[in-house]
Amino acid sequence: YLLNAGHIYYNLKMYPEASKHYSMFLYGGYKDTKAAINLASIEFKDRNYERVITLLKGLPDKDVSEKNVIKQLVVSYNNTGKGIKALPYLNRLIKKDPKNIENIKLAANIFEKNGDLASAVTIHKKYLALPRTDSHKDYAYHLGELYEKQNLKSLAISQYSKNTTTYPDDLRNYEKLSLYYEKEKKYDQAVTILTKVRKIHSAPPEITKKIADILVLQKKTVQAALEYEKYVQQVKNDHDAWFSL
Repeated sequence: YLLNAGHIYYNLKMYPEASKHYSMFLYGGYKDTKAAINLASIEFKDRNYERVITLLKGLPDKDVSEKNVIKQLVVSYNNTGKGIKALPYLNRLIKKDPKNIENIKLAANIFEKNGDLASAVTIHKKYLALPRTDSHKDYAYHLGELYEKQNLKSLAISQYSKNTTTYPDDLRNYEKLSLYYEKEKKYDQAVTILTKVRKIHSAPPEITKKIADILVLQKKTVQAALEYEKYVQQVKNDHDAWFSL
C-alpha cells in the first residue's frame, strides 16, 4: 500500500504526500529502486543533500544511470563537503552528456577543489571546445592558472599567449605574460606585450608606468622618461612617478 500510494502521489506531483509514503516504506526496512530514486529527487529539490546521498549511494551502478540521478548524487556530495566521493560519478556524468555546459562547469569545479588538477585541465579543454559563451575567456585564462599550479610554465605561457589572440580584450593574459618575461629578465618581450596592452581601449594608465619601470631596468633612461611623462599626464598625483621622472 505505502509503495503504490507513493508512486501515485509522485505521478500526481503531490510531492509532500509522496515523500511521506515513500519514507514510511523505505525507512521501514523495505527496498525499491524506483521509490528510492523518486524520494531522492524530492529531497534534492528541498536541498536535503545528506538524505539524497543516503538514498542513492547504496543502489547498484546500473540503477544510478540516468543523467539527472547521477547529477543529483554529484551535487549532493559536493554541497556536503564530500566532493572527493563525487569524482567516480563525474566522468560518468560527462560521458552521458558530453556537451552539457553546466555539467562541465560542475566537473571542473569539483576536480579542482579536490586536487585533481590534471582532470580539471581536461575538463577545461572540453569546455573550450564547445561553442563560445561569455564564460569562455574566463575558462581559457584559468586553464593557464591550472598549468601554473602544476608548475607547467611553458604550457601556461603558451596558453596565455594563445588567449591574447583569441580574447584580445582580456588584459589578464597580457599581464601574466609580462610578469613571466620580467621575472626571466626578458625585458624586451615584456615591453612588447605591455605595448600591445596599451592599444586596448580598456587598458589602465598604470600599464604605461609599468613600461617605464621596465625601461629603467634596461637602463633606457630617455625612453623611460618619455613613458613616465605620458603617465603623469594621466595620473597627476602619483608622487613616485614624478620622482622617477
